Amino acid sequence: SNRFISSTSKIILASGAEQNTNYKFLDSGSAYFLADEVMRGTGFAPLMLARAERRPAPLVIIGGSHSTFAICALLLERFGSDFREGDICILHRTDVRLNYPCIESARIDKYPFSPSTDVCPETGQINRFGGLRSYAKQLYLDIKAGKERRIKLIKVGPEIASDLGRCFPNSCIIDATGY
Repeated sequence: SNRFISSTSKIILASGAEQNTNYKFLDSGSAYFLADEVMRGTGFAPLMLARAERRPAPLVIIGGSHSTFAICALLLERFGSDFREGDICILHRTDVRLNYPCIESARIDKYPFSPSTDVCPETGQINRFGGLRSYAKQLYLDIKAGKERRIKLIKVGPEIASDLGRCFPNSCIIDATGY
């Protein structure tokens, strides 16, 4: 039977998520993909085919968290030679957040943070759950330092949602805005 019986005073259920979207820009001649499709690999072939049909338009990724940089890393790993300077544009509304193991590490890197909102009181980590770490963090730092020039970071306001098709016509757009 599929019955589950438990006795507890508290429970946390993490049953997974599906990516949702508020954007559809197919009327602009753009090809639209969800980050989830691309990261799972089912979207690579259609994405690269759509990109080949739309060159020289940039590949646009909407979002500024781990999914965005994971997609960039995968694309560069698998198709790096297909991308030239500025071929990938990351559109993000807020500052990209980085994870640091402690306040001292963040200060050494001159990373701006708020002691009251960004530091975990339990572990002392900066941006414990939301900050980029590992290869995603390194890719971001390489972009900021000018070492990785195939990717451009573009900070945008909320109006970009309605202007995306106009600003990036005939592009491949990956929605990495969250789950």
